[in-house]
Amino acid sequence: MKLTTLSIITFALLLLTTSYATTTPKYQTLYSEAKSLFDNRDFSNAAKTFTIAIKNNKDDKRDDSFYLLGQSLYALNELPQASKAFRKSYEKKVNEIQSLYYIGHISQLLQKYRVAIESYEKLLKKLELSDEMKQLTMYHIAEIRLAEAYQINMFDRYEFIHERVIPSFKRAAAISPDSELAMDIENQLEKLYEIKILRQTRLNNGRIISSKKYSLSLKHQMLYDNNITSSPDDATTSETKKDDLIYETTASISARAISKGKMLYGLNLQGKNTSYKNQQDPDIYSQDELSILSGVKISNEHRAFSRPATAFINGEYKYTTKDYYATHKKNHYASQQALTLGESFTKFKFGETTLSLELKKESNIETDELSSTTFEASAAQVIGFKNHSTSILYLMYENSIAKNSYYSTSMMGVLYSYTIPEVFKATYLTLTGFGAAIDTGEQKSTRGTERLASLTTSLNFLIAEYFHIGSFVALEKKSSSDINYSYDKISIGLNIELNI
Repeated sequence: MKLTTLSIITFALLLLTTSYATTTPKYQTLYSEAKSLFDNRDFSNAAKTFTIAIKNNKDDKRDDSFYLLGQSLYALNELPQASKAFRKSYEKKVNEIQSLYYIGHISQLLQKYRVAIESYEKLLKKLELSDEMKQLTMYHIAEIRLAEAYQINMFDRYEFIHERVIPSFKRAAAISPDSELAMDIENQLEKLYEIKILRQTRLNNGRIISSKKYSLSLKHQMLYDNNITSSPDDATTSETKKDDLIYETTASISARAISKGKMLYGLNLQGKNTSYKNQQDPDIYSQDELSILSGVKISNEHRAFSRPATAFINGEYKYTTKDYYATHKKNHYASQQALTLGESFTKFKFGETTLSLELKKESNIETDELSSTTFEASAAQVIGFKNHSTSILYLMYENSIAKNSYYSTSMMGVLYSYTIPEVFKATYLTLTGFGAAIDTGEQKSTRGTERLASLTTSLNFLIAEYFHIGSFVALEKKSSSDINYSYDKISIGLNIELNI
């Protein structure tokens, strides 16, 4: 009996020894072989051997096998599999910081930006994180923000870069200003600042504006109009319905100064020349015109409804010459002074509201009875949508009192504009509808209450940072109680614009 018991005990020990020899030693052998392959940069065989070793780790031994498997796969550019290995390593709390970093970095490379940001933010919460790793992590976050910016339509892109990307790069550089990475960040910031539109200034109320002190704009427009002689003040000429090409060239220069981060002072000078192709028909070429507009604007940047707001006053003077007598020579035709008071604020989260009052006085040199004083009240509401498209709703009332009361009119109008960004690459489409009712006063017996409706479709192509080409089609219909006074108009235009 004793011999039998001893035999059983010996047999049991033999089984245990055999089992241990076929699990743990086999795993340790495979791990050591895989580690040797990894150290010798044979990542392909290292990854295969680590995979086999992990399957044989029946005791679930906690070591760096998953981390080294992830490193091997990362070196082989097998990124999705590498990410899974690093995640296992992180879950097992082995090389947590490095594993979490690689989870974020691989997600970034795979353009899974939400996962990458989450991983990087977890990493930044680690108290034991070194300054070097912290700077690298914040640098990657800035890189992701920059990549996200170029997924946004180009018209919102630069504001996003200014508000989210540049501050992220600056925070990363500030962690260790003397590091090589900080120097790389500065170089990247310089490249961003080469995009002049990003040279912006934040005012005291939080509003961001361009830092440019001066700007120059050149615009040339070619326009075909199928009813060039239509005029609300001359029914006889309107009935001729002559068509022609119009050439408009506009040049403007503006300057701005900022005081104490809240007061803005602006000066503007603009010249506009309009000429008609048909220089044989006096009904057409007598409308050739040159106007010079000068203006000054003062605004106070403050806050309303806990958001940036602007109160402004704008004064303008316009001097107009015209070939009124059809002599192929332009003479002083009219002068105009205008004063506008207004306030822009953001009461509604979806966009800015602007309220304004304007008083305008026009002196007509050649036809004094057309000299007038005009009062206008208007309200504009910007509406932004989640798809980055934008709408503008504009309401206005205008009362014009002419020196000869026969020409006095009142008008109520509404305009709605909808802009779709990047219909095609570097393009935007704008649809604008305008409707108005005009009380013609003493002319009501012949003109009635006029109703004006127009629809404009424009498509703009951004050729370069400051250069674009646009085209538009405008359909306009005017009607009144006197059918002989009604007219239709179609305008098709092409414009080329340069802004510096």
